[in-house]
Amino acid sequence: MAKSVFHRGESVYNGNRSIQKHQDSGELSESDTELIKKYISERQATRHIGEGRSNKITFCLVGWKRFLTKPDPDNSEISIPINYKDLTISDLYRGINNLKNGTSSKGKPFKRNTIHDHIVILKGFLRWLTDEGYIDIPDKKINEISAPGTDFDTTLPEDIITKDEIIQLIKACDNSRDRALIAVHYQTAARPAETAHLRWGDITLDEYGAEVRVTDRKRAHQKGTTYRYPYITWATPYLAAWMNDYVSPEGLGLAVQGSTGKPPSNDLVFLTSRGTMIDYIRFTRIIDKAKERAGIKKRITPHLFRKSRITHMLAEGYSETTVKEIAWGNAGTGMIRTYSKLSKADIRNEILDRAGIIKKAEVAPPILPRTCYKCDTQNAPTAEYCNKCGEPLTDEAKNRQAEKVDRVFTEIDEDPRLKIINEKLAAFKQELLKEIQ
Repeated sequence: MAKSVFHRGESVYNGNRSIQKHQDSGELSESDTELIKKYISERQATRHIGEGRSNKITFCLVGWKRFLTKPDPDNSEISIPINYKDLTISDLYRGINNLKNGTSSKGKPFKRNTIHDHIVILKGFLRWLTDEGYIDIPDKKINEISAPGTDFDTTLPEDIITKDEIIQLIKACDNSRDRALIAVHYQTAARPAETAHLRWGDITLDEYGAEVRVTDRKRAHQKGTTYRYPYITWATPYLAAWMNDYVSPEGLGLAVQGSTGKPPSNDLVFLTSRGTMIDYIRFTRIIDKAKERAGIKKRITPHLFRKSRITHMLAEGYSETTVKEIAWGNAGTGMIRTYSKLSKADIRNEILDRAGIIKKAEVAPPILPRTCYKCDTQNAPTAEYCNKCGEPLTDEAKNRQAEKVDRVFTEIDEDPRLKIINEKLAAFKQELLKEIQ
């Protein structure tokens, strides 16, 4: 069975390693370690937080020790960490200012969202410490500490992957798995980990495309297992091509996997050559390799496909309700504000069009499958020839085919062997006529 870890070190033990590392460096005391572990354990039991959230809280609380410090009584130029159980409100204020004015391990100022997350997590921990009687800081003082607002504009409209770039990336892939991975990941608007965890049992093919059951990995620990059901159309031929090439982790090819022509339901859809899950690092490398081959210079991450798909659907006129159901499985979500990155030109053109002032500039057409006019087969958007009958699907392919036919006939006409055959045929005709006469 393939491994089920997408982010390397996803296990909660990663947080424990961070604790151990800071204990060894002297930044984290035994009492701090005990309190953090108790807090995480309680949150897991009462709030049902998952491993990812547990790790984030652990990293934040461990990271705060860099900033919750006081001058060393023996050397005022040196700061020493303060144990959480010894925190005073003055220590807290000083620590928050240290964070706001501090830098990351890369020497860069912290982004607003990083500061926001650290303060929100610390406030939750402080309330717990107060409730449990470990510290004596009034709730009023803790509540007065405000985190900076969330920055919803971490991605600019020009950062979004265009539809042409999606096609370029797919064309640049050198195998069916990578083409299917990029196509399915984009059209489902799934999170990277959700795409990586897809199993063949989540795919339901029909005459038009495929319904994909995406397990919502953001809400799974809060509301139990929940699903979204995006429907894919033009990505289906890429998925079908990968299905034909697919070999299960046990080494069973499709020829011996039954009459359905589909891999085992519990097999992961996207695997490495070793039969393991494609983790985040491998996912990124696949995209980087395709991007380099396509000559695309902008930064593209696995997460950017989701934002791009959501933005494209809105620009194409999909209702917000439909987009929310596809991307979040929740028509009431407010997250669309973060993900939609319509440009100022998109907004201006929409308003002017509805006002009847100017005709809305034509939106880049949606990515569509290429239908064969001869046999009506739906082919991939990048296909140049019909997968079923071989008919050329593009003008370029038709021209190449015509040129090839012309070249073949020209070569035949110029072949000296044909001249000999024609001469012999003419002589044979003459002999035949003489015999008849």
